[in-house]
Amino acid sequence: MRAGESPVDRVLARSESKARAAIEILAAEYADLGSRLRALVLCDFEDAGGMVPPDLAGVLQAGSGGTRLVLETLLADPQAAALDPVLMTGRHVASGPEGAERLLKWLREAEPGLELTVAPWGYSTLCTPLRLR
Repeated sequence: MRAGESPVDRVLARSESKARAAIEILAAEYADLGSRLRALVLCDFEDAGGMVPPDLAGVLQAGSGGTRLVLETLLADPQAAALDPVLMTGRHVASGPEGAERLLKWLREAEPGLELTVAPWGYSTLCTPLRLR
């Protein structure tokens, strides 16, 4: 029994290869389902940048294991980006710039009272900080 994660556990949980594997899985599913594809990529952290311990510096990329890095990896791949990936957490909704425009238009029509903002967020566009209560 261990009191915490071992370095191997940390590398496996936060490996950047998980985001690249998501691209391969989505490509295979899209080849089979085409436009009927609906997919969810579940991540443990919104932004895991501060979670890389010093003993793993240089082994893990900053942000590895986080939703933000997964979204940026998907958006950097033309085939995955064409699927319009959307990041959704308890605080943020983000997507590629074109997807964000469509999402904002739909949200403004569906919920005119929502106060929505748009800001660049790496490769993606942050649609709004959610303040749901």
